[in-house]
Amino acid sequence: MKVPVDSTGHTGFGNTSLGITWTLVALAIITVAARFLIRKRSSNKWDSSDWIMLLALVVQIIFQAMYMELVWWGGSLPFDKINAIQRLNTSKWGWISASPSILTSCIARISIAILLVRIFGVQKWLKRYLISFTALVTIMSLLSIIFLAAQCTPWSGLWNRTIKAKRWNPYIYAYTALATQFLYAISDLTFVLWPVIIIFNLNMSARRKGAIIGLISLSLITMGVVTLKIVMILLRLTVPQAATSIVARYYQSITNLVASIEQSLVIILGCVPTLKLHHIKVPTMHEVNSFMASLVPTALSSRSRQGSSHSSGTENYQDLELSHRVKATDEEGGYIKPYSVTVKGRT
Repeated sequence: MKVPVDSTGHTGFGNTSLGITWTLVALAIITVAARFLIRKRSSNKWDSSDWIMLLALVVQIIFQAMYMELVWWGGSLPFDKINAIQRLNTSKWGWISASPSILTSCIARISIAILLVRIFGVQKWLKRYLISFTALVTIMSLLSIIFLAAQCTPWSGLWNRTIKAKRWNPYIYAYTALATQFLYAISDLTFVLWPVIIIFNLNMSARRKGAIIGLISLSLITMGVVTLKIVMILLRLTVPQAATSIVARYYQSITNLVASIEQSLVIILGCVPTLKLHHIKVPTMHEVNSFMASLVPTALSSRSRQGSSHSSGTENYQDLELSHRVKATDEEGGYIKPYSVTVKGRT
């Protein structure tokens, strides 16, 4: 099926949008498959974060199929350049695809949060923040889907205005979904900021710090895309010229494109840290399946025995024990080289 054209023979951004989005979906499939393969080779098992990311990928593929249907009906064209049947169907698939769009963004961030908890779980304040903020993001995402489904009875009245239906105030769902997007952006920022602050306190080379920070900071890319999506939604909701039905639907089509890009990127970038395990060999006995262990100098693991009593309640995590830089002296009065990281794994 070909992308439709308008009265002037133009296809709008249809071909370009399908090319970009399907390329990113293919990359997401490759990175998730590589994640499972590498985790199997390195630790011979998969954990909950891997399966949750796989679920996010499945939902994203479902969304992408719906997005392709939207484009095939003329979703890449200005609303006033397509016929009545095309308008009905582009509106229909725009509403139907909203739920998997929200789910993909939420599920992928849950997987990322679990991975960060496993890495930085020994830092209790960060662990509590990751869990509580991810719970808030999940609640708001579910509320957005509930309000989307409940705002019109029957639901087909959302895209077919000729149907007599009981409708809520449309701003209930719109602003709930907008608040959820703000939370996505905040999570992408703070899930980078707090770990980076911790990493800066580690006693390791600047090159290693830069490598770790660079991997974690990839989430800022998705934050930028989410911010663009927020701007598009705000324009549609607040600018009078953009609030008309014709312009609003065109803005919504662009928002769907940005959403597809953001969802694939959050899956891809959420898998990148786990792929790093394949390239860094760590000759310790328990940390082969820990992301941070693959980036920490091997010599630092020698102090893990001294911190064993501290780890009695943290067996379920591949944690970092982050201590302050101090100078200690041995029995002869000489300085002992300080270590600031202890990596603990499961026994």
